[in-house]
Amino acid sequence: MKRSELTVAIMKDRGWKPCDPNDLRLKDIVFNIQECWKYLRCTKSTGTYTENEYNMCSTYRVRYATEYLEASMDNVNWFKVAERPVEVGRTCIYAD
Repeated sequence: MKRSELTVAIMKDRGWKPCDPNDLRLKDIVFNIQECWKYLRCTKSTGTYTENEYNMCSTYRVRYATEYLEASMDNVNWFKVAERPVEVGRTCIYAD
């Protein structure tokens, strides 16, 4: 995807949200990606967190890591601007 094709709807569909909602909104992040920031990268957190997912006849313990979208103007100083949960594992804890 080209930078000019990026929209707020695409960012939301892919699960991104601002790291600090008081700092930048998704609209501002998309604008800066299109116009200002030269370098982008994704990084994952080292820790994970778990949530239970309840289905009709089963329960899963799902492990998530946080993925960060980082931006830079000079490829030296990186700033976390957006984040999203990424599933890294799933364990069935109850099945009917």
